[in-house]
Amino acid sequence: MAFERVLRPRPLHRPRALCSILQVLAAPPGAGEIWVKIVMQVGFIRALGFVLLLIGSGAVRSAESATSPQRDAARDYFEALASGDAQALSFAIHPDEIIALRLRLLTKLREEASHADGTLRGRLFGSAMPLSELERLTAPSFFVALSRRLSWGGRAFRDVHWIGSVTESSTLVWVLGRLKPAKELGTAEVVQMVGLMPYGKGWKAIVPTQLTAQIEDLLAGRANTPPRAGNEKPAGAVTAESPPAAPGAAAPREMLQLLEAAEQALIAGKCDSYYKDFLSPNFRRLTPSKALDTLIQSCTTSMGMRETLIAALRIVHGLTPQLELEGTRATYDVSNQGLPYERFTLEKIKDRWYIAE
Repeated sequence: MAFERVLRPRPLHRPRALCSILQVLAAPPGAGEIWVKIVMQVGFIRALGFVLLLIGSGAVRSAESATSPQRDAARDYFEALASGDAQALSFAIHPDEIIALRLRLLTKLREEASHADGTLRGRLFGSAMPLSELERLTAPSFFVALSRRLSWGGRAFRDVHWIGSVTESSTLVWVLGRLKPAKELGTAEVVQMVGLMPYGKGWKAIVPTQLTAQIEDLLAGRANTPPRAGNEKPAGAVTAESPPAAPGAAAPREMLQLLEAAEQALIAGKCDSYYKDFLSPNFRRLTPSKALDTLIQSCTTSMGMRETLIAALRIVHGLTPQLELEGTRATYDVSNQGLPYERFTLEKIKDRWYIAE
């Protein structure tokens, strides 16, 4: 019995273990070196038993086991990762996956909003992003907005050597490929894996597990997340939580009074006063009167627009500005706050501060 227990391979987490073995087998060294790697990964007895089990069950397949539609879907996914384009990545992922992700997160945000809380919304999208705006986003647009808080990317490649595929279930297949880099990027090849789901007569990727884990971290308020490759935000701007606000007292009192008065005007629904009393004369001079009237009308009729403006004023109130032009211009970094812009500017004209734009 003891001898049988030694020979009996221990159960392993199937996808992780299979991919570990596949990655070892994907390397180009000789047979002896391959076995050394396998033994280092899982131990001799476990490696022998596990590989024999895989071969006997047909779980490990040749490169031809990944069908042409599967290879096409995997390549689309790898190219989207390499592009750093969240929109491209959303198109490479199965629509049902994106829709389910949106529904799951919106359910949490609605529940949170019912208790007058915005913690999760701030972690996922920035405190300035209103729930009403998120609810209007399509599933792909929702994913793109969420991606600004996630870290992902890939390496540009010119071709793929298909290593093999592992069928986990009738609706999930893992495909493994070794990406051959563009000539100008050297010779190092990167092994990539993707989970695929049936999509009509073809296949589409699942939401990457590394992104699912990051979303869970954001919801739980865990470790900071670095910016992904291709992110439009500057390096260091994307974190699980918004960066700690600098004390508002660091800004001159007259700036804070301007921000507070502008906020009160918006809360009272006085959009005409906001644009005509608190926006810079330079802005009003350069903005055609019809365009200014349109802005005022949009602010008056759109609660979402007012919420965004109010959120911007509150965020800026807690930050320390960068003073320029001999102290007559104050610039705030509001990146990663859920606002549609990354800079908020005040300017001083004849001893009075105004919102520049």
